This record gives sequence, C-alpha cells and structure tokens, in this order.
Amino acid sequence: MSTEHNKDEEAIYYEAIGKGPDEREAYLKVVCGPDAALLARIRKLLKAQEVRDNFLESAPWAPEILPDTSAVMEEPGAVIGRYKLL
Repeated sequence: MSTEHNKDEEAIYYEAIGKGPDEREAYLKVVCGPDAALLARIRKLLKAQEVRDNFLESAPWAPEILPDTSAVMEEPGAVIGRYKLL
C-alpha cells in the first residue's frame, strides 16, 4: 500500500470523525465512491475509535452480581481490626 494512499485514508478518517453519524455515512459514500475496500477500512477505523472512546462508559461486570452494600453496618467510630473509622 502506498504512502499516498495511507495519507488519503488518514484524511478521510479525520474528516469523517468530526461529523455526526448520518452526515458521516453520506460523506463516506461520496469520498470512497465504488471503492468498497476503502469504505470498509475507514468504517473499521471509526468503529475502533468508537469502542476506544466508550470503553469505560459501560461496566464490564453486571451490576446485579455485585454484592449489596446498602446494609453496611460500619459507620464513623466503628473499629475494624486495629483501625477506627473516622
């Protein structure tokens, strides 16, 4: 793959990332034209960016399997081992 081709992909990617979903799709169809491979590569890059940007927004665990901490009895002044809660 040529460096010029990579620069074109990079330019398309950075232009697309600044657009909303609907506008982005229309832009990609225009600039990629009949080049389905280019379109697929750019979409893959955009998807990877989306995953990277959102990976902390959803917890990797299910909240329903975490222990219920609403009935914790420790409060200020409680002693746990050699520690006293303030």
